[in-house]
Amino acid sequence: MRKLIVIITLLSINIGMHAQENQIGNTGNIGIGTTNPFSPLHIKSSLDGMVTFQTSDNTWLYTNWMDNGGTRKTWMGLGADLSSFNINVENGTDKILFNGGNVGIGTTNPEHHLQLTSSNNPTLAIGKLNTNTQGKSSLIFFAGNGTTANGFTMQYNKTNSTDRLSFVDGGNREALSIENGGDIGIGTTTPDSKLSVKSGGQSINFLTGTNSSGYVLNIGVNDDGVNIANNSKIRGFNLKNSDQTINFLTGTNTSRYNLNIGVNDDGINIENNSSVRGFNFKNGNGDLMRITHSGNIGIGTITPDSKLSVNGVVHAKEVKIDLVGWPDYVFENTYQLLTLEQVETHIKEKGHLQNIPSAQEVEENGIELGEMNKKLLEKIEELTLYTIAQEKQIQEQNKKNQELEDRLKKIEDLLSQN
Repeated sequence: MRKLIVIITLLSINIGMHAQENQIGNTGNIGIGTTNPFSPLHIKSSLDGMVTFQTSDNTWLYTNWMDNGGTRKTWMGLGADLSSFNINVENGTDKILFNGGNVGIGTTNPEHHLQLTSSNNPTLAIGKLNTNTQGKSSLIFFAGNGTTANGFTMQYNKTNSTDRLSFVDGGNREALSIENGGDIGIGTTTPDSKLSVKSGGQSINFLTGTNSSGYVLNIGVNDDGVNIANNSKIRGFNLKNSDQTINFLTGTNTSRYNLNIGVNDDGINIENNSSVRGFNFKNGNGDLMRITHSGNIGIGTITPDSKLSVNGVVHAKEVKIDLVGWPDYVFENTYQLLTLEQVETHIKEKGHLQNIPSAQEVEENGIELGEMNKKLLEKIEELTLYTIAQEKQIQEQNKKNQELEDRLKKIEDLLSQN
């Protein structure tokens, strides 16, 4: 009440002193410095401070805003310690606070130049309010000398054809853009995939093709680069630089899996398709080595018929072969050793030793090294037995010859005595 009396008194004094400039109209409007007030209180002055409010107890200083029934709906003014300016609705749910250069919306203790706080989902809206279908709204960040050349702009750009959110650098270049459909472009304002990164002819693309089930990652320059794809034609991983490639992929056959590492026709290939499954090393002269899906290894051949097939010369310091049935049985008493006459007969009839493959069989089927060594040792041991038998015959014959020589000498001695 005391404040109201002071205000009325001041108004009365001012009206009396400037009656020619002041006016209380028949509408009830009061004009100070004007004879044509447009509102219940209209103040006009050439001075900078038109209305001054001062507290005598160094605490709250504010104005109230009430409804027709006299209920306060909001208040605006200085807080208890006169250090902050508040705009607050009566229930306290929405407020704006100016404190030491910081502005708080929804908080009484802003820690930043502008802080927006809400128990719900806080929203800051920046927009161009008109019926035009085109336009821009921007949020600009400054640094350095505070010019746009040292700043960064977050900009919403709407045209008749596209809507996008852009991040613009100090050179007014869109460094990053987000299309309304969700496509993101870095270095491009027209992203053609979910993420497109471009710089001149260099690009990174995360995209889906016309096939809704296709997923593609492209990193490269022109046709060179990295590709991860899944569509109707190619599924897999590709590293490519002109003729140099690494591919993990499946072709139109969904059961096919490939790994290719190579230059031109040289390199390594792992594949699985209807005709070839395995691991291949090759160069311009053809396949060098193949490991089949069954575990066979071919060197110099792509059709290995055993665990290791070599079409060429093998040079090794040592070869170890695991065998059973080593031919010591030849020296057993039960072994039936052929007579030399039987051996001779077989050679005349067959043209080779018994249990030894013929030349034709070797040419057609090759030999098994372990088994052939067994057969050769068998023949060596048989030859040893033949040699032992012949040695015994020779010793027996020598004994008989010695006996004959002794008898002959005795006869010669008797004849010489006569």
